[in-house]
Amino acid sequence: MPGISPYLSFTSGGSNSIRGYATFDGDNFTDTFVIPHGLGRKPSYANVVAMSEASIGDYSVNWDNMNVVIKYSYPPVDDELNYCWVATV
Repeated sequence: MPGISPYLSFTSGGSNSIRGYATFDGDNFTDTFVIPHGLGRKPSYANVVAMSEASIGDYSVNWDNMNVVIKYSYPPVDDELNYCWVATV
């Protein structure tokens, strides 16, 4: 079942960060997954870590003022995809 955890916000060394967990359903077709970060502006840094075997693969992470975007080279398998993520401004 797709879902994104409630945000955990913290401040460290003058930077504001937000992090959480995201779960999506892989379907062998979808290659892009979007996580809204809620910071209200483009982060200076963001990262996503695959937390389940099904989510491991060749993917890139990009971000803008609204979302952290996971883009796979090939769509992941038909299974639950779990990630841990962080975005920092």
